Amino acid sequence: MVRFKKNIIKFCQTNKKTLLNKKIGLFICSGNGKEIDNQFENSFDSELLDHSLTKGYFGYEYNFEKMNFLYKIIVKKITGINQSVSKIKIDKIKAFVKKFNKDLKKGLHGQEE
Repeated sequence: MVRFKKNIIKFCQTNKKTLLNKKIGLFICSGNGKEIDNQFENSFDSELLDHSLTKGYFGYEYNFEKMNFLYKIIVKKITGINQSVSKIKIDKIKAFVKKFNKDLKKGLHGQEE
């Protein structure tokens, strides 16, 4: 199961009221592309999920050149990957932006602004 870093979770909790008054989109970058819906549910508050205009999964990247020794060992052990790899889903990012902009124009609840 994917869990966000504590600082992201804390930010969402601390700023939940403000975020619920903004037009937001949520995305996940993860080496585990399976069970994305479960990953969203386990990573974001249900109110934020319901409130977001769109959600997206953008793939992942492991850049071994930027990792410290311990992190490299952990990544190798968990994923079996032993060299840098980029599986960023540019098409998914573009689709997310397009949908977000379209929904932004309609407003949060499908009404023209």
